[in-house]
Amino acid sequence: MQNFLKNLNRNYWYSSDKNIVLIFEEIKGIATVKVRENGYYGKERVYILQPTSNDRLATFDTVTGRFTIGITENGEELFISPLGIFLYDSKTVDLKNEEAQSINPKESDSNVINV
Repeated sequence: MQNFLKNLNRNYWYSSDKNIVLIFEEIKGIATVKVRENGYYGKERVYILQPTSNDRLATFDTVTGRFTIGITENGEELFISPLGIFLYDSKTVDLKNEEAQSINPKESDSNVINV
């Protein structure tokens, strides 16, 4: 599991709307992911990352189900399934939002991890 954390280019990752933030850290030797939803004052939970046979994949279990995190080939994006969204660093998110100001995707409850 330590290899997954080493393969990450950074510890903080954001969804394009910054409503979901994943923070990866090691706590007393245990690889964890802190999930913060709905901005700075939203729900926040810490989950233990579970190893897989691939150093670029990790999973964690919540009450809403199992989530899989994959590091893209270039390491600049994370893909989280089953949400089907990519996560980026804060600078990349800001650039993407500037490019897509006219696009306003419909909000849905499918982007929920914490209950």
